[in-house]
Amino acid sequence: MDTRDYSLFYVQSDTYRDGSFLTLYQYLRGNGGITLDANNQTITLSPRHLYQVAFMVQGQAAAGSYLQVAPYVGSRADPNFTATAQAVSGDNPISVTGSFFVDVPLQTFLSLQVHGALTGTLTGTLSIFVVNDL
Repeated sequence: MDTRDYSLFYVQSDTYRDGSFLTLYQYLRGNGGITLDANNQTITLSPRHLYQVAFMVQGQAAAGSYLQVAPYVGSRADPNFTATAQAVSGDNPISVTGSFFVDVPLQTFLSLQVHGALTGTLTGTLSIFVVNDL
């Protein structure tokens, strides 16, 4: 039986400024092809795989503001993978979720950047699974 690689992360509970990258902690790891770099913000994806990436981030944002998570694949954010939630009133919980597939012919990197007028700590999860070989 073929065991596909996977990795699960949680977002370190912290206050994040607009435009900062989320700090992650890897708590479950499969075969080792998905690794968290020493900066705890960048994930290395091994080549020749199709990955499913799913994230959920929650926190608080100022009234009329938003919480946005922009996944960076390689060196740029892909607007097709970005997820945004609008804060109707201040200091109430807000969450954003997203899921996408990415094919990785060569080794590449993944990180999550946040935007918005954030007023409290953020937490969340990130799951990455290999769904097929290229």
